[in-house]
This record gives sequence, C-alpha cells and structure tokens, in this order.
Amino acid sequence: MLTLRLRIDFRFNLVYLWVKYDAMTITEFNSLTFDGKASLLTKYGRYLDDRITPEGAKILIHDLFGFYVEVSYRFDRKVQYIRAVKNIFESETYLESINLLHLN
Repeated sequence: MLTLRLRIDFRFNLVYLWVKYDAMTITEFNSLTFDGKASLLTKYGRYLDDRITPEGAKILIHDLFGFYVEVSYRFDRKVQYIRAVKNIFESETYLESINLLHLN
C-alpha cells in the first residue's frame, strides 16, 4: 500500500511530502492473479533456493517483502502455482538444502 501525506507550513513557505510504501501481506499476495504474482516476483523477488519433490516437480523459493514465495514447476517446465508461505523452515526438506552463504 502506498501512503502519501502532505503538510504545508505557511509560516516558512515550506511543503512537506511523505511517501510511505507498506509491503504487501501474504494474504494480499495470494489473492493476486497469476500474472500479478509473477510480475511482482520478477520485479522485487530474490531467489533463495530450489528443491525437487518426490513427484518430480521443481520448487523455487524466493524472498519477497519479508515472506517466502514458492514457484512450482511441473516436469514439463510449466508453472503449477505461485504461492506465498510464511515460514519455509517448518519443512525439513528446505532445511537440508538452503545455503545462506551467498546472501552476505
């Protein structure tokens, strides 16, 4: 959400403009269309890691606005879903593979 606030100080002929961008919540992200999610993720997301599921799907993990986004690709390289999750560290499969050394 973008918030604009304007203050005019007539004593000193000054105009103040505050612009504040509040990051999107998980619920707001998940309610977007597929194209909206893909666009935001491409523009602002940061790739973290990927994993292969037992069914053969490849899942990429991204950091976006303080939460995690999973992008699941089928075996034929088509995207199955894009969804935000609050905590990827609840799953043992992520804990085995994530390498955080490149974030420094």
